[in-house]
Amino acid sequence: MKPRVFLDTNVFIYAFEFPHSNSRRIIKLLNRGGFEAIISESVVREVQRYFAKHYGKQLAGAFRHYLLSDAAMLKRGGSAERLA
Repeated sequence: MKPRVFLDTNVFIYAFEFPHSNSRRIIKLLNRGGFEAIISESVVREVQRYFAKHYGKQLAGAFRHYLLSDAAMLKRGGSAERLA
């Protein structure tokens, strides 16, 4: 079983904006299947809002799709559910 790791909004923002950051390394590891990402609804909203404001709706939509397809959503009560 893969480790499950909660990722906050800042990991996604820093990974995009700072190519040599630890956040970028974390996302690369996620993309290679090194662990299962857990996110919350507020992370999805915050990431989408940030990218819409600074980079436009198209990129914000692409990030939303990425989050919802590649991560499990943390539900109230502490359980996580895979969305895709």
